[in-house]
Amino acid sequence: MPLKRYDFTDLYNDLTTPLVRPFDVAEACLKYATWRTRNGYQFNSAGWNEWDITRELQRDVPLTVRATLDPAAVPRIADTIDRAKYHSPLAAWVAAKLISTGRSRKFTDDRYVLEHELKDLEGFAIPPSGPELLCGKGTDFSTRPGSDRNQYDPSAVEGLALWRDEPLFHGDFKAIVDRTCAAQLDVAIGHDGRLKVALIQPNKSLLGLSVTMVSPKSDTAHRFFGVGPRRAKAQTKKIVEGLRLAAAAGAGIALLPELITTKAEVAKVAAELSTQGNIISDRPDKQTLRVVVSGSYHHVDAGNKQRNTTKVFFPQSPSPMLQREHSKSGMFVYRTRQSDVEAWQHSPWIFHWPAVFALIRERIRGVLLRKDEKPLDFREDVEPSKEIRLFAGSRFSVVVVICADLLNRTFRRVLETLQPSLILVCNMTPKQGDFASVAHALILDCQSTLVGVNNPATWPGRGAVSGGMAGLPVRDGNKRVIEAHVPSNKILIFDPKAKKLFEYPG
Repeated sequence: MPLKRYDFTDLYNDLTTPLVRPFDVAEACLKYATWRTRNGYQFNSAGWNEWDITRELQRDVPLTVRATLDPAAVPRIADTIDRAKYHSPLAAWVAAKLISTGRSRKFTDDRYVLEHELKDLEGFAIPPSGPELLCGKGTDFSTRPGSDRNQYDPSAVEGLALWRDEPLFHGDFKAIVDRTCAAQLDVAIGHDGRLKVALIQPNKSLLGLSVTMVSPKSDTAHRFFGVGPRRAKAQTKKIVEGLRLAAAAGAGIALLPELITTKAEVAKVAAELSTQGNIISDRPDKQTLRVVVSGSYHHVDAGNKQRNTTKVFFPQSPSPMLQREHSKSGMFVYRTRQSDVEAWQHSPWIFHWPAVFALIRERIRGVLLRKDEKPLDFREDVEPSKEIRLFAGSRFSVVVVICADLLNRTFRRVLETLQPSLILVCNMTPKQGDFASVAHALILDCQSTLVGVNNPATWPGRGAVSGGMAGLPVRDGNKRVIEAHVPSNKILIFDPKAKKLFEYPG
């Protein structure tokens, strides 16, 4: 798709038509500044507040910007930008910056009521109070990633940013702004002003799961696909019980891990959620289980592509229950021996016994010949998705991701642009350290709170790994990431205001 053209004539026409909504005026100014930078202007906002043009613009942008700007002032803003000549892109950005300050960084945009794919140079609002809402006003936050720390980027001011289709920024990814589910997010905050996120880990070891496809040893590219529960019905029973605990704890959001279910079993969980009284009581607290991330599954989609997908349910939405989905983008590689992964294949028994006997023979042979079998890199054989969905509530915003999504640098750049208040992560990994590093990076780049649940609880050769992890945008770097194990027959509750992971029942 060709990049959008938006030169000074477009800006001047828009500002003298006239636009009066703060969102529209600021968006137009950012569009022009960004387009000109694409065409050779060297943008640098350092010292913007000491510039003569800034003082001129301040005469037409009030200290407090209401729902609309003065219709007579907007054309004067266009004339002031024009007088800046070569530096008109910087002047346009300054106008957007002043509007942001006058709005206390709070922009509203109701042009797209339901779902909308962002196009090149299209603006979207970023709720500025998300970190305070989630973590509490008294929190000693990390430094806000404002424009002073991003002085070479003309496409954003606090509270408002543009989507850019340039491959350098976002590759082939597309961003969907979803406001349909916004009301469900906003009421997930409890009466006491707290958001509780339930983390549910169904499996204590890999023996609860199996794989249906493992590439032969002769293949040069080693792959696997079809990971899921060894006993699907029993797994669904665990998931439903975990969700009942989440509802009893008054959690607004429930989060399940990666590759713990199947497409058919997720439909059964949805049926349980949509029947009042089965998981959610007949008279629930208003914030109870407004959002359920049901855990991901391997499947073949309608286009005959292998995917790793999670469903996101909104159980208390008007009938029929709202649901969305996210498919994995990042590449996952599991390093293990061929014989080990073959022994893990699907079987009515705990092990795939023919493969286990072959594994034993291989080990004996290795001991006798003093030659151990070398581990191989097995790639998850799924088609990567190129779509990220931003659930854009008026109070805070949410993105749901799956494991290795966060290890993809382009995917993270999209998150840095969207600046979600909360990132929910379905994980299946023996290496949580990488995700702690990602949490630190996202806190630095966009002050997001990250919450992840991992499965299973123990891994071969590594022992127990933490089942729950949270990254908080606090100033003290030593307190930014917290982790905890999930005890048997319990779940974890993450309370960002308490900055702790609690066992439930306690």
